[in-house]
Amino acid sequence: MARYEIIHACGHAENTQIYGPMRERQGKADWLASRDCAECYQRKLQQQRAEASTRAAAQSAAAGLPALSGSDKQIAWAETLRCDNLRGIPNMLRLRERVQTHDIPGARAETMTALRTATLDAIDALMRRASAHEWIETRSSEPFDLVSKSPEVARLMNVVRAEIKGSKQQEVIA
Repeated sequence: MARYEIIHACGHAENTQIYGPMRERQGKADWLASRDCAECYQRKLQQQRAEASTRAAAQSAAAGLPALSGSDKQIAWAETLRCDNLRGIPNMLRLRERVQTHDIPGARAETMTALRTATLDAIDALMRRASAHEWIETRSSEPFDLVSKSPEVARLMNVVRAEIKGSKQQEVIA
């Protein structure tokens, strides 16, 4: 272990303890010198996050999504999570269009109509979600997963599965 005076890319100097074999210390010191100091790095990271949140808020407003509620930190984070989760919103709108025209072979027309309605309602509910806390809690979920977790959509998907299974059994019998 040894202490090195590192002059970072940002121009700030830090006295840094570097551990490890002596032959690797200079490489680590050179690597540290090529990067910003911890304080400048954190400042840049906060600035990037603020810019991303501002872009996401503008995109959400342009798409007609509701303003989020929560603390300032929650809202800033949730704005980017919401746009990332909805993949910039246009993908969710394309999903709505696809649901309106797609049929599943073997499913009854009435069931498909009910499933379409329930799916569209779930997509609309997702896009109207205004709680920053909810967006943060579901940050690792895909939009499809969030929509399919709707109780009505999940119930109807089970009905569709049963209808498909029943139609395949009838084909085998016939």
